[in-house]
Amino acid sequence: MITRKIDWQLEFEKVVSEHKDKPFIWGEHDCVLWAANAVLAITEFDAAEGFRDSYSTALGAAKLLKDFGGMESLVTKKLDREPVAPAFANVGDVLMVLQEGQPMLAICNGETMLAPGVEGLVALPTLSAVKAWKI
Repeated sequence: MITRKIDWQLEFEKVVSEHKDKPFIWGEHDCVLWAANAVLAITEFDAAEGFRDSYSTALGAAKLLKDFGGMESLVTKKLDREPVAPAFANVGDVLMVLQEGQPMLAICNGETMLAPGVEGLVALPTLSAVKAWKI
């Protein structure tokens, strides 16, 4: 069972600080690994166990998603919980948004969600999410 640490807010702030200026890199700092790293910091549960360090390209990431049946299926299976409406998301929860028609993961930070961008984390409106997973 995935549970938040007592000091999860502090750990969340640390992981955001560590990644805020980190550029997007497939297999190192992409949306799936960003979400997994945030969940790991908040809970000590590694949602990327079994595929961390297994790809380094967009093609490798696409194969990973295909193997899991898509982004929603990957997150649902790895977190062992069903998605909920984004309106129920709280800070630290995993969100999915569509960017140019493609699913992307982000972490709820209140009214914004944080996702990896070209030059570091970017803030997007939480209300633009299409799915959420409670942590």
